[in-house]
Amino acid sequence: MIRSFLLKDGHLSKDINLEEYENLEKFKGLLWVDIEDRSKQDTEHVLSDIFKFNPIIVADCLRPFQYSTTSVYKDCQFVASHGLSISKDNRIEVQEVDFVLGANFLVSVHGEQVSAVDGMIKNIEDNPQVMIRGIDWMLYSMLDMMVDGYFPVLDSLSERIEQMEDQSVETPEPELLSQLLTAKRDVVAVNRVAGPLLELTRRLSRDQFDLIKAGSQGYYRNVYEHMMRIDASSESLREVAEGALTIYAMSQSNKTNEVIKVLSLVATVGLPPIIISSLYGMNFRHMPELSWRYGYPLALLLMGALSLSLYLFLKVKKWL
Repeated sequence: MIRSFLLKDGHLSKDINLEEYENLEKFKGLLWVDIEDRSKQDTEHVLSDIFKFNPIIVADCLRPFQYSTTSVYKDCQFVASHGLSISKDNRIEVQEVDFVLGANFLVSVHGEQVSAVDGMIKNIEDNPQVMIRGIDWMLYSMLDMMVDGYFPVLDSLSERIEQMEDQSVETPEPELLSQLLTAKRDVVAVNRVAGPLLELTRRLSRDQFDLIKAGSQGYYRNVYEHMMRIDASSESLREVAEGALTIYAMSQSNKTNEVIKVLSLVATVGLPPIIISSLYGMNFRHMPELSWRYGYPLALLLMGALSLSLYLFLKVKKWL
C-alpha cells in the first residue's frame, strides 16, 4: 500500500499521482510518501524510477533486517530505524522503518503496519499545517513515537520476567524453563535494536546534516535522551533475565537434592531390615535362632528398633 500527502500553498492533497513528482520542485510543495509493502514491484518502481534514488538506497529499503543507521547521499539522506511492538501471543516484534529525506520530500518504507506512521498520518489529517514545520520535523516526530513505543514493551517484558522469577522460587516447573528462555531471547532482541538506535539518535542530535536544520536538533536530543534510558533499562533487564535463569537452575537443583535426601532416608532406615532378613535367609543348616520359639518376633523387634534408632539419630543431627 502506497499513501502520499502533498502540502502545497497550505492545501493538503492525498494519494497524488506520483508520476508528476518531477514537477514538484517547481511549485515548492512538501511531499511525504509512505510505502507499507517492501515486496511489491510498485515499491521498487517508486524508489528507482520516480524518485531515482541511489541503487544502494533502493536495495536497503527493499531489504529489511539491518541496523539503525544513517547515510548521506548527493541530494538525500537515508535513515534506517527500528521500533518495537507486542504481538497477540505476547512476543516482542521488531518493526523496521526506512526513511529517505530530501529537500522537500520524505519517503518512508516498512513491511507492516507501524503505529508511529499511523500516528503521523492522523496528525496530518487532523491538522495539515504540521507539515509546514518541515521534513526533518516529520522524521523527528515519527522517531519520537517509535522510541516512546519501547517503554510499554520494556514494562511488559519486565513484568513477565518478574513473575517468572517468583515462580522459579515457588514452583519451578519444567515448562517454566522454555518461558524464561523465550523471555531472554526477547530481551536480546531489544538489546540488538536499542544499541544501534541509540547511536543513530546521538548522530542526528549532534552531527551536522544539510537536511536537518540546526533548530531541529534539540528535538532529536530529546529522542536521544529517551534512548539512553531505554538502552540502560534493556541492559538491566538482560541481567534480570539471566538472574531468573540462575534462580530457576538453583531451584531445580534444590528440588533434586530434596528428592535425593528422601531416597537416602528410605535407603538408610530400610537398611537394618534388609541386613537381618538377608542374614537369616542364607539357608545354613546350623542356625540355632531358626528353631528358637521367639526367634521370629525377636528379629522383627530388632529390625524395627534399629530402623527407629537410625531415624532418631538423623533427626537429632538435623539431617532431616
